[in-house]
Amino acid sequence: MTLTITLDGKVQPNFDVVASKEVVAIAEKELEIKAKTDAKGQVHVTFPQAGQYMLEVDTPASGDKVQPTTESYRVRIAVQVN
Repeated sequence: MTLTITLDGKVQPNFDVVASKEVVAIAEKELEIKAKTDAKGQVHVTFPQAGQYMLEVDTPASGDKVQPTTESYRVRIAVQVN
């Protein structure tokens, strides 16, 4: 699955994307996939198994190259993978 993250019509590089698989059985292990959007604001996520996943997209963490901002954004998307 490829997503393009935009904000106010502009692509957003370096946004954090985390896909977490919903655990449906006690013996099932948690599965978490971490990625970042590229310079085009795109992120490609490959789901290793079927199930329901929660995708979370967050603004970049403050660091050397990213200026702190008073605005932060978080989006959650539920995805069913067959």
